[in-house]
Amino acid sequence: MNYGIDGGETYRFGGKNVETVDDDILKDYDTAANNEVFGVFIDMNNYVVNTNMQMVIVRWTDHDTNQIKDKCLMIVDGKIADVNGVLLLVKDTTADSQGTGGGAGA
Repeated sequence: MNYGIDGGETYRFGGKNVETVDDDILKDYDTAANNEVFGVFIDMNNYVVNTNMQMVIVRWTDHDTNQIKDKCLMIVDGKIADVNGVLLLVKDTTADSQGTGGGAGA
């Protein structure tokens, strides 16, 4: 972990940027159960965005702050174009218990 120019936390792994998500979306390694995904590697160039390009824009005045605010909503979804470009990191706690951990006597 590093603190970037703006003071926010910046994570990198293998020279690539790491995007963090909330624990209810994807658990970290310590809290993930056995055989549960704790990380995903994906080339976002293989992700295709789908939308109908219709937007709804709402403008209102916040009288408490004397500001005019805009909110824009668009229906957008997507999918992975090449599933071979995705690696799921799955926690496996059985590897060390089977003696494959490379300890003494291996």
